[in-house]
Amino acid sequence: MNLEQASVAVTRAAAAEAWVKAALACIQDAQTMLDRAAQALCSVTGMRPEWSRLGRVYEQVKGSWYAVSGKATNLRVKGRLTLDHEPTEHEKDWTSIRWRG
Repeated sequence: MNLEQASVAVTRAAAAEAWVKAALACIQDAQTMLDRAAQALCSVTGMRPEWSRLGRVYEQVKGSWYAVSGKATNLRVKGRLTLDHEPTEHEKDWTSIRWRG
């Protein structure tokens, strides 16, 4: 691997880290929104089934956060957390992105 190839590999790895970080932030935001929705419904008469359903969805989303985080850690340890292409200028900007609804 020459210096140029090494630089591209580092850029791909850094971009992948940023994308995973952004994905985890989005998943965490979804958890927060589901929790708030469930709290809003918990005291409303007749909304117990919906409140309960939101709780189950919350747990699924929480499980997804752990699955993505665990997979990223596994790939990182193996040195395989990278994009499958050289990141575009737009993709390089993901290092500062955190989605907000």
